[in-house]
Amino acid sequence: HGKLLKELLRMSGKKRIKLKLYGHSLGASAATIAGIELNDEKHIDATVVGFGCPAMCTSCLSEKYKDMVLTVVNDADMIPRMSGASLYNIANDVMEYDWTPKARRDTEQALRELRFWIGESEVRTAMKFVDKVITEYIRPGIVKDNLQPPERAEPVLFPPGTLVHFYRDGSSISGSYAPCTFFGEIDISRTMIDDHLIKKGYHRLFLTLMRDYHDDEHFAFESDKDFDF
Repeated sequence: HGKLLKELLRMSGKKRIKLKLYGHSLGASAATIAGIELNDEKHIDATVVGFGCPAMCTSCLSEKYKDMVLTVVNDADMIPRMSGASLYNIANDVMEYDWTPKARRDTEQALRELRFWIGESEVRTAMKFVDKVITEYIRPGIVKDNLQPPERAEPVLFPPGTLVHFYRDGSSISGSYAPCTFFGEIDISRTMIDDHLIKKGYHRLFLTLMRDYHDDEHFAFESDKDFDF
């Protein structure tokens, strides 16, 4: 678009063109790369706003472009946190997690919910069987007592620029600036995928923020009438 930009510069009568690039997910990383390249042109001043941008640069590069790139991360959105290192680490965390105590608790609770049909002695008998299965068949495949857990990988890729992290605080939405290294680890959450999407993630995030700001539960964006939100 070099010719087009030069023509726009000529028509504007200005010395520099100011461009603001927006993108979501892969579009955010594409906008970031485009912004960096466009700023190599002396007549262009480009800035970028990205939503859920993937981990794409080192911490040094992320810091370098803090004045040019603003990246918004929605709560547990896994894409800005996802790199080879973080995937390796989370896979090991999941495989090493001993879920059997909670499974035992839930089984016993379910049995006690049947107290109108079975007695305490039947619950104890059933739990002895459950404990035997867990001890002899399940836990040996999870907990490796004699093996050293594998070393975790050090993340080297992070989302770019100035990072703004919005997160659920229990009653509404809060937000704060965060260093890029904050996103070096994937949060296991039931919303980790939805938080990255537009409809279920970023649109819902900003709609909640605006409804709180205006103190109006019926607030809606003007553009929503054109989309199936």
